[in-house]
Amino acid sequence: MYDNLDTLGDVTLRNLCIPGTHDSGTSVCQDGTFFSPSSDIQTQTLPISAQLELGIRYFDIRPCLTNGKFYTGHYRNIPVLGWQGANGESIDSIIEALNSYTKKNAELVIVGFSYAYNTQNFTVLNQREWGLLFEKLQTVQSAFCIKDASPSADFSTDLTSLTLRKFIGGKKSAVLFIVNDNVDLTKYWGRGMYSSQNFNIFNKYSNINDPETMSGDQLTKMRENSKNSYFLLSWTLTQSYFDAVLSAIFPCARSSRSILGLANMANKTLDKKLLPACTSEIRPNIVLVDNVTESLDIVSLIMKINNLK
Repeated sequence: MYDNLDTLGDVTLRNLCIPGTHDSGTSVCQDGTFFSPSSDIQTQTLPISAQLELGIRYFDIRPCLTNGKFYTGHYRNIPVLGWQGANGESIDSIIEALNSYTKKNAELVIVGFSYAYNTQNFTVLNQREWGLLFEKLQTVQSAFCIKDASPSADFSTDLTSLTLRKFIGGKKSAVLFIVNDNVDLTKYWGRGMYSSQNFNIFNKYSNINDPETMSGDQLTKMRENSKNSYFLLSWTLTQSYFDAVLSAIFPCARSSRSILGLANMANKTLDKKLLPACTSEIRPNIVLVDNVTESLDIVSLIMKINNLK
């Protein structure tokens, strides 16, 4: 972003395209349940620190509180088996990665929080538990603070209407935390923490394991919604229960039916299918992928989209 500030600086976030990762923190698996092999949990192979270096600017973070400590997590409630999944990177390691990167790079980074659970009983985080997380996040040195962060401030401020230059420039970097769950942000609003009211993202994944069906669905959603909303294109495949069992039992199936295997299938089609479908008016604001790697070169695709006239 900083290298292209001359051309992108006066572009609003609503008209800017950035790369993002899905379930960004699960490049590792720890504290997993019995029926949760890594093939059914791991969505990324690179930690947040390496994803930042590759140019990822939106992170889908799913915080979990486990034995008094915060981690990222990937869990789902499976019929008969109940809650299954595992924790990924710790929130502490993500904070360290954000501070280390933004200290040297004047970039805008957006972190979206959702699917937040206490793994002791798999209840959603309550207000007190969210407060513990928010206090921890106060150590993020580049958290974006608006001028009026008082309790009487206008909580409806639309951050997507601001230009990139409002967030970064010179040596100034910025980290935005968007809390998508229903939680009171009064005490923390404007101190890096914002609600979906301030950053309302259209985000509807396809929930399918077939790349052709997924791409058709997402491109249709883009055509129908990107003009009137901040649009997230979810270029991800969802592992079915059959996929999960197959990849867990048979290692030979993991190259295609594990989450990473499905991600590789989807990523192969990204450049060929997405760019021709984009115009100066119809384009995604976030392109979300699993298993981002250097070979995917998603930043080049994003810049081609941003340069469309």
